[in-house]
Amino acid sequence: DAPDLLEKMSRSGLADREDERVIAIRLEDFRRRGQPVLLRHLTALGAYRPEPLENPPPTVVIWGEHDRAVPLADHAELAVRCGGVLVPIADAGHAPFLEQPERVATVIRRFAGRSALETAPR
Repeated sequence: DAPDLLEKMSRSGLADREDERVIAIRLEDFRRRGQPVLLRHLTALGAYRPEPLENPPPTVVIWGEHDRAVPLADHAELAVRCGGVLVPIADAGHAPFLEQPERVATVIRRFAGRSALETAPR
């Protein structure tokens, strides 16, 4: 429980560790959740073992190309297990939704729209 732990975590995993806007958002999020919640989150991530879904929903796995927290192989495995697609996001790390929000929104719109059309009643 180092005094600067949350500040360090706010910068870790980002493609641009000097992006003060993204760092401030992450720091506020970490502060609001607090150290006990973050510890439970990290413990759960460390213990997680994926299990195949019987009938997975349409799935898009978004991966920041500079993500140092979760390896590409894990993202690819998730996409394969769900029968989905893996979409890399350039210039993003572990928080592509904060680092490249427009790119992520475009991907979601493109795939959500396609999925909605494929599952719509005729």
